[in-house]
Amino acid sequence: MAAPWSKSTLSASGEIVVERLSHQLRSLGIQGVRPLQGTEIVLANREQEVTRLLLAGGTSATSDVVRNFTCAWISRQSVVAAAITPLHPDFVAWLACP
Repeated sequence: MAAPWSKSTLSASGEIVVERLSHQLRSLGIQGVRPLQGTEIVLANREQEVTRLLLAGGTSATSDVVRNFTCAWISRQSVVAAAITPLHPDFVAWLACP
């Protein structure tokens, strides 16, 4: 895996702005793979739903879906997550992933 990536901003109107963060790559390490387990498959298949919920605004139901989806993503993408999560401490604290 390599960093940095681009920064993407998606507005409620659907406008996407992509900003390249650097022209130089930095190795983050090796990200292994494994087959997804039952609940991981269900959560991974909710990506489009999570995106729609985030764009529509938050509710307590939205919070649970976003937390579950994001915590599952973090657990599967440990190398990338280790590089990204320190940049978003308030969001990570809100997630309160196990």
